[in-house]
Amino acid sequence: FVANGGNVLLKFESGAIRVNQVLPEKAFFFGDLTCGQTIIDFNLANTVWPTIANRPLNWLAGTEPEIEPNEIDEFNYDFIIPSDAKIVEIYIFYRNVDKYPNRIGWGHTSIHDLTNKKILPLETYNC
Repeated sequence: FVANGGNVLLKFESGAIRVNQVLPEKAFFFGDLTCGQTIIDFNLANTVWPTIANRPLNWLAGTEPEIEPNEIDEFNYDFIIPSDAKIVEIYIFYRNVDKYPNRIGWGHTSIHDLTNKKILPLETYNC
């Protein structure tokens, strides 16, 4: 869901969605990990999990999604992912059309346990 809690129209120019595999870990990507071992690249803001699906979002001028003030909208996207993926991280970013050429917009990250069909809090991860 995207909610516009402001008093101006939200208009998206472009964006991106990434589905990253958290578990099972990809040995070729991380090597052998143990619980508590860091995999964070401290030059980046977040851990970089291997991407298993992605989709750029681009709309033609005049067809950009808009959300009126105090309204909520839902955008749905389907992905085919490996059947062994148990926990995935989903990152979505919508670029603000009014902030061009800067890459300013709205991003959201969520962690999903596909085995239990639930969303996990970002700060909780049990080995």
